[in-house]
Amino acid sequence: MTENPWIDTLAWTAAALWALVAALTRRGVGALRPLEEPGDGPQPDEARSSPAWPRVSIVVASRDEEKDVVQAVGSLLELDYPDYEVVAINDRSRDRTGEHLEKLRKRSDRLRVVHITELPEGWIGKHHALCRGVEVSTGEWILFTDGDVRFHPKTLRLAMRRALDRKCDLLSLLPRLDSRSPWMRGFFCASVVGAVLFLGLWAHTRRRQSLVAMGAGAFVLVRRSAYARAGGHEAIRMRMVDDISLAMAVRKAGGRTEIDVAVNWILVPWGQTLRDLFKVTQKNGFAVFEYSYLALFAASTLLFAGNILAPLLFTLDLRLWPQSLVVWLAIAETYRLVSPHTQLSPFYFVLHPIVVAIAILPGFNSAIHVTRHGGVHWRDSFYPLADLRRAR
Repeated sequence: MTENPWIDTLAWTAAALWALVAALTRRGVGALRPLEEPGDGPQPDEARSSPAWPRVSIVVASRDEEKDVVQAVGSLLELDYPDYEVVAINDRSRDRTGEHLEKLRKRSDRLRVVHITELPEGWIGKHHALCRGVEVSTGEWILFTDGDVRFHPKTLRLAMRRALDRKCDLLSLLPRLDSRSPWMRGFFCASVVGAVLFLGLWAHTRRRQSLVAMGAGAFVLVRRSAYARAGGHEAIRMRMVDDISLAMAVRKAGGRTEIDVAVNWILVPWGQTLRDLFKVTQKNGFAVFEYSYLALFAASTLLFAGNILAPLLFTLDLRLWPQSLVVWLAIAETYRLVSPHTQLSPFYFVLHPIVVAIAILPGFNSAIHVTRHGGVHWRDSFYPLADLRRAR
């Protein structure tokens, strides 16, 4: 006990809230269902002979991805799913992306390549590319992915079975981040905990997995009919965070959306360094807060108080060590609970205050960049802030 009862009360409140977070995480992870292990369910030969698999069009947009596109699209062409096509969009690339895609096309009849040379006004580049891909696709289902994502051959079959079993209109999968950086791995663990909490997975029911719809750009599988009802990418053509926006649009149109964990079935070489993290979030770090400075500061204050200050209460007064201990035990428990889904050690919890600080900074970096330039510069295109705000 300290000499100030207010500090004691705030400290125990923080400890109680973290105990609640651990309890909500325990319930929330029950709504996350990692894809089945190889060998569970029907085998590839059985899957190929099954008449129940609907046709899938995989639409992948690539811009200046010459380092990753061959391996990424190549992995799509090796999927064991019985009936699918790949529509690869070369979105105004200045490198050899288009050349690599054409070489792949000659090796597989499943692959169709579309080259885009101009971006119409009023569109974000990636959204326009994906929309063009949908126009030439033929599948009953559409899978949106990125040009640097690597798939295990069984990924689509397992995901489609999950979508059909759960009667989903949109199923998204959280990929595994292929990073050697302990900071980025810790960041990923904290992100999964945050997703469980802020998406409201702890409130799952038989009819609804979460309170908030969510998509992950590496894997968004959607019924064509649900995509059309939601207005497709045209309805979100100036929404910078396209994966979340599409999931929300599908749910708003009456569709059932779910998000699960891919574990090792999907790998993304994302954020190898802190510099990479700042670069990749520059376009959407501020967009997550709807370009609102108030929302950015409010969320950052809460994150700082709950995830940085609360665990370090004992540094302010050693007599607060019992409250800090409760906070640290609760943090450790949340990381233990999500460890099977991230395939990372639960001991990354010791980095929690640091990785949350890392998570806060990109939002401010993005806000400063957007404010300074009056909009978002991304891959040689400029999107005015006024237009982005009108699209909210």
